[in-house]
Amino acid sequence: TPYFQDSLPPDSDQQTRIRWMQYLIGNIARPMVVTEHVYLLDPMPKGAKDNGLTEIVTVDTGGHFLSLERTYGLSGASAKI
Repeated sequence: TPYFQDSLPPDSDQQTRIRWMQYLIGNIARPMVVTEHVYLLDPMPKGAKDNGLTEIVTVDTGGHFLSLERTYGLSGASAKI
């Protein structure tokens, strides 16, 4: 569920904000939040009906990620890393 401050009106021209958190999970203590990330989804191109962040892959333990955005519309589909 997005934070209230991340929600945008349906007719907004701003980039959609997607938030996720990185946790440290171990046997000694309870899981704790290490970092919080905000991903700005690119605006939909003209003719697109829907877009979204469909995949997030961790590259290393330093907080580096690869993301996959997909866009769908009447003219077809596209993807970008």
